[in-house]
Amino acid sequence: MSKRSIFFLPAILASVAISFAAQANATQFDDEAYFTVDSVEFEEVADSDAIALSDSVSDVLMNEENVCTSEDDPMSSLDEVDVALDKIINIGRKIWTIVEKNRPVVKVTMNSANAVPDGIRSWQELEGWQVPQVRAYSTVYKNLFGMTVVRFVYRVIYSYGGTFKGQGKYLTNVTVIPAEVHVAWGYKFDAEAQVTSVLNTGSSRNPVAAMELGVAWTVSTPVRHMHSSRGYFMTGHGDFTSLK
Repeated sequence: MSKRSIFFLPAILASVAISFAAQANATQFDDEAYFTVDSVEFEEVADSDAIALSDSVSDVLMNEENVCTSEDDPMSSLDEVDVALDKIINIGRKIWTIVEKNRPVVKVTMNSANAVPDGIRSWQELEGWQVPQVRAYSTVYKNLFGMTVVRFVYRVIYSYGGTFKGQGKYLTNVTVIPAEVHVAWGYKFDAEAQVTSVLNTGSSRNPVAAMELGVAWTVSTPVRHMHSSRGYFMTGHGDFTSLK
């Protein structure tokens, strides 16, 4: 090796080191940009499948196996004294998982809540239920590159108008189900639903059940952990309000 080559070798090695350092810094910056959420959008979306979904949910929840016949009608064994019409309780779930580790969890017949009079053992003891109502919502997370890294669409479903021997207006089969879950590589997404409260918005003589339902989710990356939630309020008359 010539003296000139020996003289330039440290300079060459230094240049290579600087190049590798620059690439490492660029890679680190790219990683941070990829894992940094830049915007979050939330909106109610038009659900073209709402009618079909309502029909399918109604079929599942009110099929022949679930509907009581006149011979074994549980209402025949109940006395009005045993049922407190104005005391509203939830005989279903209080909290349940919607998405776990990026995977949707769908158990419509199991993961649901009710707002019915105390003393009722099943929503089937009430009558006059209306067709299930459906609302759909979407939340989208984008990173600094403008990429959609999380897209979560879910449906809030509930049936209303049930009465006990012609009295009251109650809620049943209140649930939240995932319609679409898209999670980019390196991101983690979880979501759950929770019944915050059930109450009577009517009177003791004419009770109207109401329920406050919350949907909460978390988005996690190697650099950040984010939590968001939305609330909904529905009544036995079918009224529905989105809470911020």
